[in-house]
Amino acid sequence: MQNILPKGQKQHVWSDFEYIKELSSGAFGCVLQMKLKESGDVAIIKRFPYVNPEQKRMADEEVEVQKRIQSRYVVQFIEAFPLDKFLCIVMEFCPQNLRNEMDNEMKQMTIKDRKQHSYKHMFYILSGLQVLHQLGITHQCLSPENILVDKDGNAKLSHFESSLNSQYANYLRAIETKIYTSPEAFILDKITAECNIWSVGVITIEMITGKYPFEGQTQQETIRNIFSGQYLPLPDYIDGELKTMLINMLNMDPNQRPSVEQLLSSELMQQQAQMENNTKIEPQINDDNIDMDSLKRIQDEQNPFSRVVDDDDIMRKKDENSCLLRIADVLSQKQSENQLELQQLIEEQENACKELIQRLKDSKDIDLQQEEDFLLLTVVLEDKQDDSLRHKIVDLGIDESLLENNQQKNSIVALNGLAQNAKNFNEIMKELNLEDISRDLGKNIEGSVDEMKKTQQQQEGNCLLLTTLLLDRKDNQLRQKIINSGIAETLLHIFLTRNLELITQPFSKLFHLLTHPSSDKIKLLLINQQPYPPLIRLLNHNDCEIVEHAIYSISNILHVGLNAESLSSQHPHFNIIFQSNGINKIFKLLNRDDLKQQTPSIAAECLGFLFQAREITDDVMKSTVIIQLISTLYDPDNNQKNNAKYALIGLAQNNQNLAEITKDIDLEQIGKNLRMKIKGSEQEQKDIKAQQEGDCLLLISILDNRDDDKIRLKIVNSGIVESLLLIFLNRSLDLIYQPFTELFLQITDAEDQINQQIFAKNPYPSLLHLLDHENYQIVEDVILSIVNILTSGSNTTSVQSPHPHYDVIQVNRGAERIYQLFKRTDIKKDLKDSAAECLGHIYKARQINNDEMKEEIISHLESMLNDTEDDNKDRIKQLLLVFIQKQ
Repeated sequence: MQNILPKGQKQHVWSDFEYIKELSSGAFGCVLQMKLKESGDVAIIKRFPYVNPEQKRMADEEVEVQKRIQSRYVVQFIEAFPLDKFLCIVMEFCPQNLRNEMDNEMKQMTIKDRKQHSYKHMFYILSGLQVLHQLGITHQCLSPENILVDKDGNAKLSHFESSLNSQYANYLRAIETKIYTSPEAFILDKITAECNIWSVGVITIEMITGKYPFEGQTQQETIRNIFSGQYLPLPDYIDGELKTMLINMLNMDPNQRPSVEQLLSSELMQQQAQMENNTKIEPQINDDNIDMDSLKRIQDEQNPFSRVVDDDDIMRKKDENSCLLRIADVLSQKQSENQLELQQLIEEQENACKELIQRLKDSKDIDLQQEEDFLLLTVVLEDKQDDSLRHKIVDLGIDESLLENNQQKNSIVALNGLAQNAKNFNEIMKELNLEDISRDLGKNIEGSVDEMKKTQQQQEGNCLLLTTLLLDRKDNQLRQKIINSGIAETLLHIFLTRNLELITQPFSKLFHLLTHPSSDKIKLLLINQQPYPPLIRLLNHNDCEIVEHAIYSISNILHVGLNAESLSSQHPHFNIIFQSNGINKIFKLLNRDDLKQQTPSIAAECLGFLFQAREITDDVMKSTVIIQLISTLYDPDNNQKNNAKYALIGLAQNNQNLAEITKDIDLEQIGKNLRMKIKGSEQEQKDIKAQQEGDCLLLISILDNRDDDKIRLKIVNSGIVESLLLIFLNRSLDLIYQPFTELFLQITDAEDQINQQIFAKNPYPSLLHLLDHENYQIVEDVILSIVNILTSGSNTTSVQSPHPHYDVIQVNRGAERIYQLFKRTDIKKDLKDSAAECLGHIYKARQINNDEMKEEIISHLESMLNDTEDDNKDRIKQLLLVFIQKQ
C-alpha cells in the first residue's frame, strides 16, 4: 500500500477518517479499521493512550520503531497524529492474516500448490525477520495471527511493537493449545532471535501440512511436546533441503539453529528470491499511440532512480563518485520530505544499484564531495553485510561529523541511523578511543583565533559523535565506558570553569544523555563526580536549550533510588545543592517565560524532591512550587504527571507542606467530579478525563506513605469511594486508568474500621470486574485492595470463624476468578503472592473442595514464609494456620 499522505500535504487529523469497525481493544488502546474520506483508501489506526509518561514513552517508541522499519516485508507505517489523550498511528491495511488464509484458501490447494505458496510466505517472513534482527529487534509474538497477508498475497510481519514493550504483551500468555514459541523461552522468559527461527519452522510446517506439529489435547500437553521436542513426523512430501532446514530450525539447542541469513542463503530461498526479483509490474498506459519521449518521461517520473542507472552513456563517461552524486541529487528532494521513503526506494531498486555499489567497494579511494553521497550510502549499508564497505562508510562518517560545515548535522543523523544496527555500531566503536576524546575535551581554548576555533570545533565534534551513539540507545555499558574514560568529569570541569559563551549545546546535550536513559548505577557514578555545582552554573546560560539540558540532568540524578519508602526521609543531596545556591537558581526557572512549557514542571519537581520531608520555609516558594506541581497533575498534555505526583508525596511528608497542598481540596466536589460521565465534544471529554485523573493523583499524593486515617475517613465519607466503584463497574475498561485504582488502593491501606465501612459499600463486584483489565499495574492495585478489605474481615472475626465476606465474594465468582489469576504464568511473584493471600482469607476456616487449588495455595503460602520479610512472616504464618485447619 502506498503512503496515503500525499507529498506536501499537511498531517491528517482524526476528522479526515471515516470509522469502519473496531478490530480489537484493551487497556493499551484499540485497533480500528478506518477509511480516508478524501481518497477512500482503507487504513488501520492504532489508538494508544497518551497521558502519563509511561504511556507516552511506549507510544513514542512504537512510532520510532515503525519509522525505522520500512520494508516491503513488514506492515508499513504511514503517519502518526495526536487526538486528545491518544496518539493515533496509521498503518497499512491488509485484508487478512496468515491464520485466516491457512484455514480457508490454503486448505483448498493441492499439496504442490500449498508447498509453493508456503515457500513464498517463508521467504517473506524470513526477510522480514532479517530486517528486524539487523535493527536489534526480536519479534515477541510470532504466530500466524501476527503475520498479515496484503492484497497482492504477500506475507508481512505485524505486531512486532511488543518487542520493545514485552511486559505488556507477554508472548507466553497464550491460552490456546497452539504455541509458536521455543522451549527455552519458557525457561528464560525471553524471546530471542533463535526463538524466532523456531517459530518460523513451526509455522512453515503448519502451512505445508495443515497440521500444528506439537498438537496436544490441552495446553499443558502441547507444552510437554514442545519441551520434549516431540512433533508429528514430517510427511514424505517434505524432503531434501526443506526437510533439513525445518529439522534444524526445530533443534532443541538454540545455538544449533540456523540464522536468518543462513536460511535465506539456502538454495530453496535463493530460488524464491530470484522468482521475486523477476516479478515486475509494468506501468499501465492507455494511449497506444504515446510517443517514446512521453513514455520515457512517465517512467522517469515513476522511477527517477532508474533514469540515472539506466543511462549507459553516463555510466561510461562518469566515474563512481560522479554517478553516485547524480543518484543522490535525484533522491535528495525525498530526503527533506521523508528519509524513510529514500530507504524504501533504494531497497526496491537494490538490483539496479548493485553494480554501482560493487564498483565503489572495489575502488581504492573514496572521495565523496557531497553530504547526499554519504547519506545515500548509509541507507544502502543498513541492509548490507559487507564489512569492508561498512568500514569505509563509518570511517568517512566519523571524519565528517567533526567538520565545520553544513555536512556535520546530516552526517550525525546518518551515523545515528547506522548505529542502530549492531554490526555498524561495533564498527563505529572500533574507530573511537574514548580516552583520546577525553584528553581532547580537556584542552584549553587558547592560542590564535584560528587555533581556538579549531579546538572548539574538534571538541564539539567529539561531543556530537558520542551524542549520536547514545541517542535512542539504552546502553548502560556504553555510558559506563564513557564515564570511566574521564569524559563526564571533563565535561563537568568545562561547565564549572569555562566562559559560558564557549559552552555550546553539544557539551550539555552529551552530559544530559549520560543521565538518561540510564540505570541508578550509572547515575551513582555521575554523583561521584560532584555534578551539581557545574550543572547549577549552567542555569545562568543565555541559551535556553543548555539551561534545559542542565535542569533535566539535575532532575535525572535526583531520581536515584526513588521509591515510596525513600520519600519519607530527607533528600541526601539537599545540602550540596543548597550550598551552591541551587535552590534559588532552580526556583527562578519557574518564573521564566522563554523556556519550553514543561521546563518549569521539571524545576518544580526538582524542588519537590529536594524538600521531601522538609518544610519549604519561604512561603512564596512553597506556594509557587506546589501550585506548579498540582497544575501538572491536571495538565492533559504534560508527560511529567507521575514525577509531579512523587514530588508532592515527598513534600507531603512534612505537615506544613501538607497543609499548603490540602488547603484548597474540596473532597465532596471531587466526589461529584468523579461521577461525571465522559460525554460531550472531544474537548469536553478531554477536560473531564483530565479533571478526574488530576483529582485522583492529588489525593494519592496526600495519602501515599502516610498513616493518616483521618484523611482516609474523610474521603470515605465524602462519596469518593462510591464514585470510584461506579467507574470500575460501569465504565469501559479502556477508560479506567491507573490513577483510579491507585487511589482506591491508598484508601484501603487503612485501619480495619475504615475498611469495614468500605465493605459496606459492596466493593467486590466492581473490583472483581477489573481483574479482566490488561493493565498489569491496575490488576495489581485491585488485588491488593481486595487483600486489604479481606484482612479487615479476618481481623474482626475469631480465628475459628469462616470469613464474613465469603458469601458476597462467591456470588461474584470471586474465589474462582482470583484463582484463575493465581494460575496465570505471565504474572510476577508479588501478584501471585497477593492472589494466594486473598484465597487464604476467603477460605479461612472453610473446606476447599477443589483439591488442586487446595494443594497449590497451601504450597505457595508455605513458600512465602521462606522469602517474606520478617514483619510479614507472622501474618502469613497465622493465615496459613487458620487456612489449614479445615483442609
